[in-house]
Parts: sequence; structure tokens; C-alpha cells
Amino acid sequence: MKALQEAASAARLAGDPRTADQVRADVLVERVTGLDPQVPRRIDLRLVLSLASLWGECEDPGWVPGSGHLPVEVCRQLLGEAFEQHAVTVRRLFALPDDGQLVAMERPGRCFDGLLAEMIRLRDGETCRTPWCDAPIRQLDHVVPRREHGPTSFENGQGLCETCNQVKEAPGWTSWVGFAGGGPEIGAFTSSGRAYYGKPPPLPV
Repeated sequence: MKALQEAASAARLAGDPRTADQVRADVLVERVTGLDPQVPRRIDLRLVLSLASLWGECEDPGWVPGSGHLPVEVCRQLLGEAFEQHAVTVRRLFALPDDGQLVAMERPGRCFDGLLAEMIRLRDGETCRTPWCDAPIRQLDHVVPRREHGPTSFENGQGLCETCNQVKEAPGWTSWVGFAGGGPEIGAFTSSGRAYYGKPPPLPV
């Protein structure tokens, strides 16, 4: 208790906005678990929601296994915040239209996260993969889109700035992955009919 009180007093002198009880509780948790209680922890929340509810076509609630149902407004808010922070993985579930019985689940996730995301950022040198752009990476996306059966893989992933990631969805743009000189190479046809090729920067050997 003396150690916790000293920590609370030191925080107060440093201008910490937390109350003394909050500081003591946080310090106790940090010293017992080794985790900073002020840093959000990544959790795995398995939210099941129909596309009709997600797009606003109906108001059916979502479902979290082990916890029950959530109002559709809460589900949309959770997904919206997670998408903004690029902290969500989406998998399609396939159910029979007559009785809603689950029959299949998409095996790979659709978002680049975890070690895969870190590996792509390291490979691309934290710089937008578009050949003429040197802006920092803001988003990770598929070279060949998922709607064209592009896999969520290291070879088919690329780091892009927000502008380039939106521009590549314009009509007339086509992207693909090739291999030249033993390494992955991204090619793109723009809406103007020009072709561009780009390879990631080399890493120190």
C-alpha cells in the first residue's frame, strides 16, 4: 500500500489527471500482470451479422457467440470503428436460405493483419507501392482484388497510401502480380492505357 501511495503521489505531482484511486489500481495491475492497463488490448470478438443488417436493409440483431445478441446499431458502430482502425478481419459464412443452417465458412480472412501485415510493410519499406508515389503507407490491400478471386497473401498484398488505394478502383485500372528476377513485381494498367511496373526496395543483405 505504501508503494501504491507513493506512485499516486508522484503521478499527482506530475499532473496526472487520474484520481489517486485510479492510479493505485492501474499501478497494481501493471506490477502484478506486467501489462499497462492504459494501453488497449487486442481482443478477438466474433461478431456474426447478416449483410442485410450491415447495409441497413433490415434491423436483425448481430450475435456474439458466448455473449448473446447485440442491437444492430451497436454492431454497425463496432464494425465501423474497427474498419477505420484497420483492426478487423472479415470472413463470409454461407447458410441455407430456407432455414439459415450454416454450411460453409470462407477459410482465409480478407484483411491483412498481424505478422502478415508487418511483413508486407517491411517488404515495401513503409512507402506506397505505386511506382510514382513516395507517400507513407496508410492502407494494405490486394493487388488482384478479392472480387476477382485474389488471395489474401504476402505476394498479393501491397502497402498503399490512401489516395492510391482509392484511385486503383477507378474504371479501366487493372493490377496483377508477376515475378521478374526472382522477386514479386506488381504491374498495373491505368485508365489512360499506360502500363507501370514496380518492385519493392531491396533489404540489406
